[in-house]
Amino acid sequence: MNDKEFTEITKSIEKKLDKDKSAIIADDLGQMMVGFENMQNTLKEREARIKELEKDKEKLVLANGNLVKQISVTINDDDSNNDSNESSNKPFDFKDAFDENGNFKK
Repeated sequence: MNDKEFTEITKSIEKKLDKDKSAIIADDLGQMMVGFENMQNTLKEREARIKELEKDKEKLVLANGNLVKQISVTINDDDSNNDSNESSNKPFDFKDAFDENGNFKK
């Protein structure tokens, strides 16, 4: 519901009632109109804040992506080959982890 629709509805209520009855509820209608306007303003502020946060998020994602692109990754082939050869050549045996009493070796 927008401002125009709300105003039309309140005017329709005033037309359907005579002047005496509309004067009685005029205060309540005024409070409703003020509350409606406050709600509309709050919603507009929230929408603006959401759009601002979405733009900031997009900028941060782009900046983080650019930073990740700048990170260089180097692999030392000698170290990685030695580690992988040692672990692949020697299978793990659970018996080596325990002593004769079944306790973990330190």
